[in-house]
Amino acid sequence: DGASVERIAAAARAHADELAARLVLVVDSVQVAPFDVDALVGDRSPRERMDARMGVLKSLRAGACVVAISELNRGAYRQDATADLAAFKESSSLEYGADVALTLRRVKDEDGVIEVTPQKNRLGSLDAFRLRRTTRCTFEPVDMPTPEELADAKEQRRENAAESKVAAVMDAMERAILASPPITNRETLFAAVEGGGGNAKAGALAK
Repeated sequence: DGASVERIAAAARAHADELAARLVLVVDSVQVAPFDVDALVGDRSPRERMDARMGVLKSLRAGACVVAISELNRGAYRQDATADLAAFKESSSLEYGADVALTLRRVKDEDGVIEVTPQKNRLGSLDAFRLRRTTRCTFEPVDMPTPEELADAKEQRRENAAESKVAAVMDAMERAILASPPITNRETLFAAVEGGGGNAKAGALAK
């Protein structure tokens, strides 16, 4: 129906004023939601469009709490990536315009758990924390692991990965040994491991 962030915010503010209530605006996501200001920006770069959108959100902060959800740059989605202010997509104005900037990442092997890392916080602490999604679609706090526990978990993942590689090599060698025609020398065995179920890395490990 032609709705935009600016028009929805104006209607919500009028309604909040009638109720003498605090206005909370949630924009999901700032890259996708429709803004009237886009018509003024035209076909300029995504960075300029995002700068204009952030200007609108900053203007809406007077007397309101504005929560803007942002997409992340592709590199920030890696499990081993270290999220920082540069993780937000398309414009530095996202980082510098916010009072509080949080990055959320799913915790590997922890069902329903996310780790929240404050990248910027003008209002308080920069300590990371974890939350677990409940069956009622709410979140409850989860204890953060100690540095020792994080190191142990990392070492366990490394050991699991090594065991998986060894198992793959052994499986490929078994299939190669049972193959027809019979294998009579090491070179033929290595070639069979690499080409008949393993890979070059597995073949090298077998050697």
